[in-house]
Amino acid sequence: YATTAADTFCDPARTNEYRQASAYAGAYVTCYFEGMEGLVQLYRVTGDKRYLNTASRMADFHEAFDTLPVGHAHGSLSQHEALLMLYEETGNPKYLRRVEARWQAAVHQGYVSPAGGVLEKFVVSGYNRDEGCAEADWLRLNLMLWRNTGDTRYLDMAERTLWNEYLANQWPDGGYGHRFLGVDQLGPYAFHHYSEEALWCCAFHGPLALNQFKSYLAVVANGGICYNFPLDFRAPVTVSNTEWTVRSRTLPASEN
Repeated sequence: YATTAADTFCDPARTNEYRQASAYAGAYVTCYFEGMEGLVQLYRVTGDKRYLNTASRMADFHEAFDTLPVGHAHGSLSQHEALLMLYEETGNPKYLRRVEARWQAAVHQGYVSPAGGVLEKFVVSGYNRDEGCAEADWLRLNLMLWRNTGDTRYLDMAERTLWNEYLANQWPDGGYGHRFLGVDQLGPYAFHHYSEEALWCCAFHGPLALNQFKSYLAVVANGGICYNFPLDFRAPVTVSNTEWTVRSRTLPASEN
């Protein structure tokens, strides 16, 4: 990426070539730019600025291709997670603004279903499957947006996604994959039968997002403890050098 790929795939002279249509999950727009996330992670581990600078270069070139609709929700959302990571490392607000604008467009233009999920293709209608990887990315993106803004609407969306789309997408063995949905001109309106379990990708991304979700159950913010999600859990937190343990327990239903 740092020595070869960026020079080739971020070349303004080849923009028209990169705009040519190709397979939805094998297209330039949906498959090249996810490398930003790995590059930022490499920078965090090594401190080598080559990785961060390459990711920033890719992010800036990506902006011209960053539109809705797009052929692959997983690819697009992964790219926006990388933009948030770049914001965290560089402090440049343009990366955060781009992700906030994408969230606003996706939610208010019908790309997000009433269940809090997205289709496998990042479209409103004309396609009828979801994808566990995309739901995992959507969950992670909302949690990351809350982490960087403190805006609780992102926690609300994360909770909606978890309780509805995530549970509906999960398979009996615990894995994730694809499910057919009823879709009309306004978007998805119902869950239909399962399509296939994606052992090659969703079985990894689904648990990844759940594992990261655990760190948001109870957190320290604004000098106190924020209790974010009403689930059964036990979480350690430290406030002003004092260690606390937050326990959350659901109660059985009662007639009262």
